[in-house]
This record gives sequence, structure tokens and C-alpha cells, in this order.
Amino acid sequence: MISRRNLLIAGAAVPFLSYARIPAFAATPKDILVVAQQLDNMTSLDPHEGFEAVGGEIISNMYQKLVRANREDSTKVDPVIAKSWEADADSKVFTFTIGDDATFSSGAKVTAEDVAFSLQRAIKMNKSPAFIISQFGFAPDNVETTIVAADEKTVKLTTARPTAISFLLYCLSANIGAIVEKKVVLANASGEDLGNGWLQKNSAGSGDFVLQAWKPSESVALNVNPNGPYKGNIKRIILRHVTDPSSQLLMLQKGDIDIARDLTSEQLRTVKDDANIELERKSIASLVLISLNQGNENLAKPQVWQAIKWALDYKGMQENIVPLTHEIHQSFEPKGFPGAVNDIPFQRDVEKAKALMAEAGLTDGFEISMDHYSAQPYPDLAQA
Repeated sequence: MISRRNLLIAGAAVPFLSYARIPAFAATPKDILVVAQQLDNMTSLDPHEGFEAVGGEIISNMYQKLVRANREDSTKVDPVIAKSWEADADSKVFTFTIGDDATFSSGAKVTAEDVAFSLQRAIKMNKSPAFIISQFGFAPDNVETTIVAADEKTVKLTTARPTAISFLLYCLSANIGAIVEKKVVLANASGEDLGNGWLQKNSAGSGDFVLQAWKPSESVALNVNPNGPYKGNIKRIILRHVTDPSSQLLMLQKGDIDIARDLTSEQLRTVKDDANIELERKSIASLVLISLNQGNENLAKPQVWQAIKWALDYKGMQENIVPLTHEIHQSFEPKGFPGAVNDIPFQRDVEKAKALMAEAGLTDGFEISMDHYSAQPYPDLAQA
């Protein structure tokens, strides 16, 4: 039995984790990668509907896009299905040339028709992530003329206004830009759902893996796409839903899993010097934040927003609760992305917070209830 094992922890810039880039070392079969992580926030694995973090990682391992964010420098995009692209003189018509390498799990080659259909489908369905590309003027009533397959290898996108090609490419690298196989999706459509019901728990992509099964709050099983880009030794990936970080650690130490995804600083302190466990750090596009309900009269006041920012002990929470897994970040865009603001101007200043509350007419404060994600470290952060 090989005793070396991998441990993956999350910090905060690569958009999604590629499972294909991680070797298997536990006591499980060498061609099966077993991962323990929390899987309870997934609602759909349709790439044009799913918008949760964990589901997004799984989707990104099953589907390819025209382009993707560079794994080492997320401010850049790399070609994937598109081998090249160009903008016209007005920066409104964008032409993508499709390469010859991408192949769906069915064995069919990815064509410009599949690309146009996929982007049209995302707009027509208009699910949660659709805004990422609909902001360019694509709408259900115009998308068949603004996103077209000019020929078998050429796709043209026409935006409503002049657009920076760098911004368009970046948006197309999100999962909303995933390319699905038109023939397979339509063959499994029900009524006018464009295959949405079927794709929620099936796959039709050209990525590294194919969805074998998803049992909500239990497991996800992925098989290698025999026609996909991954050519390594892993044939299957099993993601097991394990909510307790201590249980994940025990499974890791016993060799029952290859990767533990959700260990907190409490567990990491006990294993960071263990020669049998490899600590592999990968930053991801994830933020821990407080979202204020604007339907609450008090929470709608800007002075209250500012007061909360000045009342929080960011440094104390980072150093005492999540020192090995998170870093302080005080703007909405994750570190490493274009336009991200990495300054951290806020620090605990109770007097300033009180003054802002008084300015808001709330000198004596007010009561609210707070909901938080149940898994650690979120309860501890919420309490702090």
C-alpha cells in the first residue's frame, strides 16, 4: 500500500479545480481518485444552470469552453475549443475559429453549430448565470441572429455595443460558456426545456470526465471521457459527501480517500508536519462574506454597512480561526482576477462603528437573525 496521500485546501484565484491534475495515492485502486468533500450545496449539473461553487468545479471537469482562464495566471485566457479569435474594427463582431481537437464523449467532434447552440441555449434558458453573457446584448429574441455558426468551424458573436475582447473572453471562460453536444441534448429534451431536466443529472460535454451518477448529499461519480483531453491513469473519480472535517481527516489517515477538501485550520495544524500527508495549496475563486438583506430597513442604510465593516475583527478571525485556509480580502472580486482590489483598509474600530450607527439613527443598535452555512469554519466565523 502506498502511504503517501494528498490533501487539498482552499484559499482564494484559480477559477476551478481540475481533478485530472491530481494523482491518486491512497489505499483505493490506483486508477480511481476518491475525494471527501461537502457536496450539499448543489442543485444542478447543467452547465447553463448550475451556479454553486462545488457544482461549478464538477461542471468544469466535464465541459470545455471556447477559452479558459490560465491556471497559473487567472488574468489571462487560453484557447480551448477556439483555436483563435478576432474582433472587427468596431469591436462588436467577434469571430471564433474552432479547432479540430475537441471531441464529445459520444465520439462526435465539436462543431461551430454545437458552440452556437450552446451559447444560444444559455440565453434562452435564462437561468441564474445567464447574466454573465446576456450583458453583451444577447437576448432570447435576438440570440439566433447575434450568435451564429457561419460555417462548420466559425462562430460569430455580435454584441449590442463596442466591447473589449478581453472582457468578452473572460466571461466566456465561465461555465455559462460551456459547450454541450446539440444532438444529444435535444434528443433528451422534454417539451421546450432544451434538455435542462436531463442535463441536471447527466452530461454531454467534451471535458476530461463524464458524469456517471449523482446522488444528492451522498456522492458524485465521474468516469474518464475516452475521447477527452485527459490521457492520464485515472479512470474514475468518486466524490463522497462528508460534512465533518474530522471525519475527512480520519479517512485520509486510514487511506480510505486520496483527497480531503474541507479540513479546517484545527485539523491542518495536526497534520502539516506529517510526512505521510502532502499539503497541496490551490487558491480558488471563493469568498466568505456577510450579505445584508436590503429588505430590512436598517440593513439598507449605508452607514450600517460601514459600521459592520469597522466593527469586524478581520485580523483576529483570520489569525485565530482560519490561519491556514483563508486570507483577509475586503472587496467583492476574488484576489487574482482582473480588477480585483486587494487593499484591506478596514480594521476593527469600535468607536468609528458606533459613530456610524448613531449617524444612521441607531445609537442603541437593533436585533437581527443571522443564517450561516453549517459546516466549519462558518459557525465560528459567524459567532466572531
